[in-house]
Amino acid sequence: MKLVDFRSEANPLGPSNKAKAVLRKLVRHVGDFTPDPAAALRRYIARRENVGDENIVVGNGSTHILDALLALRKPGTAVIPKPVSPRYERMLTDHGVALKALHFDPDQDFSVDPDALIEGIRESDIAILPNPHDMTGAVVPGDEIGRIMEEADKYEKALILDETHIDYTGVVSPVASVVVSRPVVILRTFSTFHGLGGLRVGYAIGPAGLIGDVKAAIRPFHMNVLGPQAALASLKDKGFRRRTLLFVEGEKAYLREKLARIDGIKCYVSPGNLIIARAGTQAHDVKKALLNRGLLVDDFVDDGDGLYIKAPVRSRRLNALFARTLARVMAV
Repeated sequence: MKLVDFRSEANPLGPSNKAKAVLRKLVRHVGDFTPDPAAALRRYIARRENVGDENIVVGNGSTHILDALLALRKPGTAVIPKPVSPRYERMLTDHGVALKALHFDPDQDFSVDPDALIEGIRESDIAILPNPHDMTGAVVPGDEIGRIMEEADKYEKALILDETHIDYTGVVSPVASVVVSRPVVILRTFSTFHGLGGLRVGYAIGPAGLIGDVKAAIRPFHMNVLGPQAALASLKDKGFRRRTLLFVEGEKAYLREKLARIDGIKCYVSPGNLIIARAGTQAHDVKKALLNRGLLVDDFVDDGDGLYIKAPVRSRRLNALFARTLARVMAV
């Protein structure tokens, strides 16, 4: 049986045509040594975000940079809103970091309680806030982000704002405030919205001192020549962005309509590229039933043992397959 991986959050349209064209041109130069292959990408991001080159570091994906940050800060404890993604669970465990996970409320669209997070920042060594949330798509409003950042600065606690899914939304990033802070860093990747996961390109924006420490750990020669140039071409491709957002909104509406017809399913639609389907309780083991039918999914539970399936938007064919298979599982 062939498995279909519904855990992928990569752009369902694939990479930008302009990024693919750049890759075809660069193939002839793969034998050339480039001292700093990310220099052009870094300069473009600096101009776009109106920050200095010293405020940006590019690495082999945002996980590469996160790994360097954890190695530098050596935190003993970390606070992060539930549900915690497998990526963060693995990374924090690998670094021996004790996890303090904050509860979420499905009736409030999985929104993060800023006061609880601030309390967690005071009691922990580091805070990680995916915004939008990487498992639920929930977004923390800009004014609350500002308050959270102020508290992190006040207590000199590192705060990592993971903006992996921000391009799928209209959320405004607090870049201007982050670069003048002391301990706050924004993480971004080209693996999801830009569909370049195989090239492993990500970057961080933050205060010059902290970014300088990360740069010392992530040397330019860690990068290849292909990834940063493809990422740069994708960032410049405004048509690709428009097509992606239109497609995702259309497919979210399609999935919401299909899932709403399934008895026992309750849908939550995020501002980004995710739909969350509540599918009974953990005892029902919907994830295992989907796997038996060839679908790999991410799931999580709430404090009342309610089971939720995370459904990133995929192609129409795959979205239809997901809805059809889930309907069959729920009918058993």
